[in-house]
Amino acid sequence: MNLIGEVLLRRSCLKVGMKVFPPWYAHYSTTAGGARVAKKASKVVPVVTALALASILAKKWYDDSQVKKADLASVTVDPSISAFPKKMGPPQWPLATQYELLGKGVRCVSSLTFKAYGMGIYMAAEDKHLVAEVLDSKFLSQALIDTVSPPLQAKTHQENLRVALNDPAKAPILINNLLDGGIRFMSKNTPIKAGSFKLLMDGTRRSVLKNPDAQSQDEDLLEAGFQELHDCFRSVKGLVARDDDFFIELNKDCSMNLSYYARKKDEFVVLGTVKEPLIGKLLFAHYLAGVDPPSVEARQEVVDALVSLA
Repeated sequence: MNLIGEVLLRRSCLKVGMKVFPPWYAHYSTTAGGARVAKKASKVVPVVTALALASILAKKWYDDSQVKKADLASVTVDPSISAFPKKMGPPQWPLATQYELLGKGVRCVSSLTFKAYGMGIYMAAEDKHLVAEVLDSKFLSQALIDTVSPPLQAKTHQENLRVALNDPAKAPILINNLLDGGIRFMSKNTPIKAGSFKLLMDGTRRSVLKNPDAQSQDEDLLEAGFQELHDCFRSVKGLVARDDDFFIELNKDCSMNLSYYARKKDEFVVLGTVKEPLIGKLLFAHYLAGVDPPSVEARQEVVDALVSLA
């Protein structure tokens, strides 16, 4: 609008009593009207800034609280795989019962630099009280645990138990008594390197045979148990992705439930049950008392947990 047109418009508005509003670009000017606009803006900006800052702080507090909750509920085994829950069971996980983590570690193959999988050993929460009942028995105490002589050198029962559980000769006997006592365990194996279901099956079989007691067992029973293990893997083929989970649940009768969790698909697959108790007992005795267990770190943490429960 040119200057003449603007003047005529203002005069006509005055004649009819209409209010003339300042042009839209008034806040760019150096007039008094512009100063008033700037003054209003100076009040609004601090409020907006404060609200934004409060929003950022609230988000940070929420994120921190979530991290703390995650830290309380899980534990890192290796940075390349998901943290292991300290408690696992229904309804979130279709497992037989509620389990609590005893120990965790990494299985290294060939060298300390080649990490195969993360391993967690869990115990049924309902069975924790049985540890003390088994390991505090008079027979085990006198025969294997509290056997220090002379009496002046004797330590506490828990200190003696730790020594016995780290003794290659005594540990298998104590662990076998726990397994015979009906305590349910669960192993969670999470690949750090992608593999195959055949590797999972073969690795489980090798762990059973690594137990020195396997050499003195009935070969027919062993082969029958290995056939059941093979049958469990018939329904699955192909690769096992990194960060998936392979579960082995040891029941009261030492039968084993096998299952698999595909993390990306969020799919839980029940593989089957190995009913022959010899397989489950030899396997978990190797995990918990073997001279060369899959994870030395996991086994040592299990020892510490068992001592605390005794």
